[in-house]
Amino acid sequence: MNYLVLVIVLSAVTYRVARFVVLDTLVENQRFKVYAWLLNHEHWFFHKIHELLSCPYCITIWISGFVVGAYMIFVGSMPMPVFTWLAVATGSLLYWRAIDYEQDN
Repeated sequence: MNYLVLVIVLSAVTYRVARFVVLDTLVENQRFKVYAWLLNHEHWFFHKIHELLSCPYCITIWISGFVVGAYMIFVGSMPMPVFTWLAVATGSLLYWRAIDYEQDN
C-alpha cells in the first residue's frame, strides 16, 4: 500500500476511535461514570487521566500509537514506525478540525 494512503487511512481510524471515546453518545453514561470516579479522587494522577480521556487532542496521540502498533502486529511492518505514529496522530487531528470544528469551539 502506498505510504501516504496508509497514513490517511490510519489517521481516519484513529479519528473515529478517538471520537468514539471522547464524544459519541453510545458510551456516554459509562464515560460520565468514569469521569465522576476519576474526579472523586484527590490525587493529581486521576485528574490527569480524566484530562487525557476527555481531550480529543490528548488521547489522539495514544490511540494513534495503538493503531500503528496493531497495524504492525496484524498486517505487517511499515517504514519508520515512530514517524508514522506521529504522522497518523497529526492526520487524525486534521480530521478533528475538519469534521468536529463546531464542537471544539
